[in-house]
Parts: sequence; C-alpha cells; structure tokens
Amino acid sequence: MSCNTIQKYLNTEVQDGPKYRRKANPTQLTPFHETLKQAREIDAWREEMGFDQAALDAVASAGFSNGTFEETIEETL
Repeated sequence: MSCNTIQKYLNTEVQDGPKYRRKANPTQLTPFHETLKQAREIDAWREEMGFDQAALDAVASAGFSNGTFEETIEETL
C-alpha cells in the first residue's frame, strides 16, 4: 500500500466502511428454508387444533404406544 493512501486514511475524520457491498453468501440452511417454513406452518396448525405434542411425546416415552399421534392426509386438509 502506498504511504499516501495510508496517510489519507489516517487524516480523514469520518472513516466510512467500504464503498461496495458484499453479496449475501448462502448459509448451510438455505436449501432447507422452504421445508422449515412448512414445518413451522404445520406446527402452528397443530397448536391451533389443540394438539399438545409435548404431552403426547411424554406419554409415548413413558411406554404407551398409543401416545404417539399419527395423522392421515385427509386430516391435514
């Protein structure tokens, strides 16, 4: 780097960020955004319908096989 460039940088009172914007890099979850959105919608729907999934999971883990909840396609429509 040139000494003039460094001196100019040090003499400026307000040091702004870079003049360019970096493009947004995709995250590791980017391919799954739509799937996660659908899962949230299904979870919200279940809460609206009154399903207490935490209670059902607790009963299932206690050994009651009927504690799990299975829904059919007809029930989701």
